[in-house]
Amino acid sequence: MSDLRAEVLRVAATLPVGSPLRRTLLITLKQAAEFTLYKDYLAWNEELYAKGDYSHPGMNLRMNWMKAEHSSEKTFAVLENLYYKSTTTDAKLHAWASRIKDPNVAVSLAYTAWKLQNGRLNQFDSPYFFQNWKGGAARFQAFGALVEKACSARFWEIAGRDARVKPEAPPTAKDTFTPPAVPTDLIPTTASDWELYSSSPGAGQAARALASATATIVGMVGRNVTPYNKDDKNAAAIQAVRSRMNKVFSTYADWGATDGEPESVFRSVLRKYVTLYLDKWTFPKTYDALSRFG
Repeated sequence: MSDLRAEVLRVAATLPVGSPLRRTLLITLKQAAEFTLYKDYLAWNEELYAKGDYSHPGMNLRMNWMKAEHSSEKTFAVLENLYYKSTTTDAKLHAWASRIKDPNVAVSLAYTAWKLQNGRLNQFDSPYFFQNWKGGAARFQAFGALVEKACSARFWEIAGRDARVKPEAPPTAKDTFTPPAVPTDLIPTTASDWELYSSSPGAGQAARALASATATIVGMVGRNVTPYNKDDKNAAAIQAVRSRMNKVFSTYADWGATDGEPESVFRSVLRKYVTLYLDKWTFPKTYDALSRFG
């Protein structure tokens, strides 16, 4: 490693002062000098060599410094994907790291996480982490520390030096959701609002019955259609309440409740309520269930 490092320094010295490549090489060497995992491996490898333990797995790892102490857009993309998917606990990262087979990849990911942990980022490393650093620095640093720990442990397991201990998963806290209050003007109350046959005797009573049923169903939606559910589950819940309301519409068919317009009014009410707390891009099937004509 020392010869390669000296060669990189020599190349950097031949470049003009202020050259972007020269600056990148020197910064990389400085950062790598502060990262210890690869150096620990070299020292341990020397111990094996001194003992003559040539059959040890650690003597045949095919390590490559340029691959190991290296961060790329791809390695940062791996970390970003883990962060997005909330793979941010010791237990989850332990399971994820089990899939790493190449020791160079394990060190590279540990090095990349070390850079994240220590704030050694620029816009070329990772636009996501760089742009959001100001607001998420503490979370990113804690996450980087956990990833470095998991990847380092996996490296030593691959090398045959240490066995990993599976962390105990923290108890799962059940997510709770408090639905938003129903706006006072959300639910139609008159025969005209529901587009019933307003001139027919009893139309007002039919409208009040539809309003009452809708209020009950909106409450059901708030309890059963939540941001913590999967999209399919929320969509199924919407279909269920629509089927329930269709029975109510059938009861008041003589006033035009089954003509289609009241059903459209009802779907509009549900959509306005769900929009208060569900993102349509995150729950496309749920919104599709709200939009389809029954």
